[in-house]
Amino acid sequence: MDGWETALVAARWLLLVAELQVFGALLAYRLIGPFPLWRLLRPAALALAGFGVAWFALQAMVIDDPATPLASIALVLQDSWVGHVAAARALFWALSLLAARRWPGLAVLPAAVALGLHGAVGHAEASGDPWLWGAMVLHVLAAGAWLGGLLPLRLALAGPNPTRAALRFAQLGTVCVSVLAVTAFGQSVALAGSLPALVGTDYGRMLLVKLGLFLLLVALAARNRFVLTPRLAADPGALNRSLTIEILTAAGLLVAASLLSSLAPAAHQQPDWPFPLRVSLDVLNDDDLRAEILRALLLLAGAAVAVVLATLHRRLRVAGLLGALALAWFALPSLRLLLVPAEPTYYWQSDSAGDARSVALGAEAYARHCVLCHGAGARGDGRLVAALPEPPADLTAPHLWEHSDGELYWWINHGMRDPDGHVVMPGLGKPAGSQQVWNLIDFLHASNRHGQLLPATAHHHH
Repeated sequence: MDGWETALVAARWLLLVAELQVFGALLAYRLIGPFPLWRLLRPAALALAGFGVAWFALQAMVIDDPATPLASIALVLQDSWVGHVAAARALFWALSLLAARRWPGLAVLPAAVALGLHGAVGHAEASGDPWLWGAMVLHVLAAGAWLGGLLPLRLALAGPNPTRAALRFAQLGTVCVSVLAVTAFGQSVALAGSLPALVGTDYGRMLLVKLGLFLLLVALAARNRFVLTPRLAADPGALNRSLTIEILTAAGLLVAASLLSSLAPAAHQQPDWPFPLRVSLDVLNDDDLRAEILRALLLLAGAAVAVVLATLHRRLRVAGLLGALALAWFALPSLRLLLVPAEPTYYWQSDSAGDARSVALGAEAYARHCVLCHGAGARGDGRLVAALPEPPADLTAPHLWEHSDGELYWWINHGMRDPDGHVVMPGLGKPAGSQQVWNLIDFLHASNRHGQLLPATAHHHH
């Protein structure tokens, strides 16, 4: 991320904070009770205008040319979808703030439209999926109602009926948390796609950070509702302090959201698996091992029951926790059978699978790099077999399909070693993501489908 993109992320975050604050203040004024609305709305409106201009200027320079800022701003505003949506958002925010002087309840409607237009740009719009766009709209509106209402709640707690304000906000927060959870799940599935993408890409890892902060916010909100609100009359400062922590946590969550907007969705990237092991269900094909795994799962289920009993019954707490630890201790060794070594590229996939040109180029790569060991027929009978510490694999055998694209990529590019660390197959040593390695994999797959390797020379110079 260069300097312009870093500045853009910062401006996007500050703009988002201002937008959520304006919408949240207007909605809270309507739903949770009286508080000095313009004490919040005036600085939020100034921030909205200032950071809105800064965000659009930086966005235009990133899209076009930072060397000609005025020309870039004019071009993006007039001729791009981003510019048209930004103009519409500015118009609806202006209408909302003008209406807020006399009709603050009515001003919520144009503010909701302006905030909801976040879904008209970014990853949701780029996907072309109307369901994802709708989920984004609901997600940002729920975030505005909940997170944008935290400061208004603090002001309302100084009013004549703080307990009523806290309970009303808790009802609103319950609805918002439910909407956020459902829409976040839908967006995560669409934009991350899989567990490997969650842990193996920058987008996925930032999504996990955002999820962690969201869960922390939910925990704080639950404590506010069920522990601190009933004590409000006796200790009003406790809820205020907790709200301060919640506001700071919300600011961190919005930083994560702003960073996500600048990253390519994980579903469009090759995930680097960060762990030395992965889960494999192949062991379940063996009857004896399958029975052992099922027994281990039953032991884990028993451990979970013991934890629940220990939580619900104080007298059973120590015995239940010790029992859970014992059951888990006996279950884990068997469950390790489900773990197998994993290469970092195990979950990579070829983007050119089945492409005729890729297969032809792969044939040429095979003739240059592989034929001396694996042989012209790829049965592991090349001219150098006698000098090798282990015979090469038969690439026409069905076992080729037991390995993922990414596993083959790693072996071809980085080589293979025996258990003692000796090289048994040298790697090509190409740059990460090399198309030549993918071409070779596509060629091997295409050949294997025919039961024998396609002649490499048949593709030369085509």
